[in-house]
Amino acid sequence: MLRFSSYSVLSNRMPGGGYILLNGLSGSLDVITDALGSLLEPRLSQSPHLANALLNQIDRNLLACWQRQGYVTELTLEEERKLVVDMAEAVHDAGRRHAVRLTMTCAGTTRYTEPRMLQTRKSVSQTIVLDLGKNGLAFDRADLKFSGIEQAGNSFEGRVFLNNPMADEHTPTTEQYGYVGSFHVYGYGLWPGDIGKDAPARGTTSEGPRAPIEKTLIATAAVRDAAAQNSEVTITVVPVYAGQPPRSAMDALKLQAIKVVID
Repeated sequence: MLRFSSYSVLSNRMPGGGYILLNGLSGSLDVITDALGSLLEPRLSQSPHLANALLNQIDRNLLACWQRQGYVTELTLEEERKLVVDMAEAVHDAGRRHAVRLTMTCAGTTRYTEPRMLQTRKSVSQTIVLDLGKNGLAFDRADLKFSGIEQAGNSFEGRVFLNNPMADEHTPTTEQYGYVGSFHVYGYGLWPGDIGKDAPARGTTSEGPRAPIEKTLIATAAVRDAAAQNSEVTITVVPVYAGQPPRSAMDALKLQAIKVVID
């Protein structure tokens, strides 16, 4: 059931009119009208759950937009709290492993100031500035390209999410969670050069992938929707082994680059 996020906050009315609606989990920030702000203010300013009864008075298209931005959600309070814990762990891991610096943009969203790949214990993410070209949002096709994928090890599925860097092997593969599709890597299992080596020594002599391949995922509609909201997108790859429940395959994933190609 749709509800206001527990991390949604509404400001007091601004001197020039309007209210600021922000979400501390997604980093979204918007100015809303006096009419809408005055409807929400008495309840949302006290506690988000008090405003849930007002959701049926809000335009459906606006609600869909708010859901993408995180102001309203179908997640429970416990699920939201888990996201916060996962986010804190991811930022800690990123800072320790890659010295990634996080900054706030003028729009109030968090972005990575280093053009490096963010690797956590569950996934690999890359934040990319989109180049839409002269046609803007009227482009014909958008491809997500993943290059330098290691094929020398185990087979796995790479689940791809847009603007959901906290995704893991348990994240539902639905549009609501930013899922855009997946690619499959059919690995050698045991690379010929590793025959006779103990497991810890396998693959340690090469800095890059020994059997690199490239995968392409068509994501035209998803990229267009994301580009309409922000010039930056975060692409996250969650590697999983087949089975129920799925298991993380981060030990098998080696990935050199992620790109968005727009035509």
